Amino acid sequence: MKSIYTVKNIKILDHDRGTHYTATIYRDGKKIGTVEEEGRGGCSDFEYNSEADEKAMKDYCVDVLGMDKEYPENDSLFIETLVFDADLNKILKRRCKKKTLFSLKSKGDGEFFSLNMVFTEQIRKALIEKHGDDIGEFANDRFLTKEPYVITVDFIRKQVNKDLNG
Repeated sequence: MKSIYTVKNIKILDHDRGTHYTATIYRDGKKIGTVEEEGRGGCSDFEYNSEADEKAMKDYCVDVLGMDKEYPENDSLFIETLVFDADLNKILKRRCKKKTLFSLKSKGDGEFFSLNMVFTEQIRKALIEKHGDDIGEFANDRFLTKEPYVITVDFIRKQVNKDLNG
């Protein structure tokens, strides 16, 4: 199941104390607000279009993502996951135009290896032959169709749990 929330207009800036970002938040394609994270500790600043939009976001975090109802920053953690995944996809998409990018399960999440060759089925077969079941993902697969890559609820749950549990 894909997330009904997306972020656009992402601006990210690293500084000496963390990462600052801003983004526009959408639910089912409709703008519901903006977020700014200064990266200096503390909560993210949300500007929702309405209290109903804020409640819907917080309910989604608990009901769909399974986040702890008592945790005060569910929306911050959720949006941060969307922001950094969207930024990663922007980088991957650019690199996948001329390279083959793949991950290995044994090396952990989020680490991609690259070959300076345009991705083809022959390269896929050769890498599968070499690495077998250790292949985690071919990043190029995200961008082979006209459909945009969409973050899934399962991915978000995994990321949020990893962030909360260290």
